Amino acid sequence: MSLKTTLQTLVYAAPKANVQELAELREQLRLVYGAKFIKTADTDLANVHETIRENINIISMPTGLKVERLVRLASEEGVDYKPSDKSRAVFLLLFTLAGV
Repeated sequence: MSLKTTLQTLVYAAPKANVQELAELREQLRLVYGAKFIKTADTDLANVHETIRENINIISMPTGLKVERLVRLASEEGVDYKPSDKSRAVFLLLFTLAGV
């Protein structure tokens, strides 16, 4: 991965991740590379790491889809996981309380 991809990925992820350190890094990169660099990172996803690009917006998924994604990810890793109705309710509550 190139330095450009790394930096643009961090800039792209910063406002979506809600992590203060990333927001500060984004601002420092704006000061060093300029507003055009930030705008490019936000709009031209060609240099944003594919995994981040595909998964950063998962927090905006409806809660039910998050549970389904957990099941699918477990399956992809060879883990036989099927949440009970009680587990699903706990996930829904935790995701709701966490605001994700």
